[in-house]
Amino acid sequence: QFNLNIATMYRRQERWADAARHYEVGLRAIPDDYAALFDLAYCYEQLHRDEDAVRSYRRYIEAVRRTNPEGAARAEERVVALEGS
Repeated sequence: QFNLNIATMYRRQERWADAARHYEVGLRAIPDDYAALFDLAYCYEQLHRDEDAVRSYRRYIEAVRRTNPEGAARAEERVVALEGS
């Protein structure tokens, strides 16, 4: 949880690489933190790591499709935008 908290702090500061690194570590320990997975995808997007962003958004979509259809739809929009660029 510590790494995810640090990642959130870095994300708020728009320190995308630092945030992504801490999200990656945190998600290895807590792989079902789906909000963190979405945030990691967003960090990758800001870093222009489009393939990583799409992969993370897709993992998020699969995890929340039934429980959070609005969140899944928002992530699907990001995937479409990234794949179209």
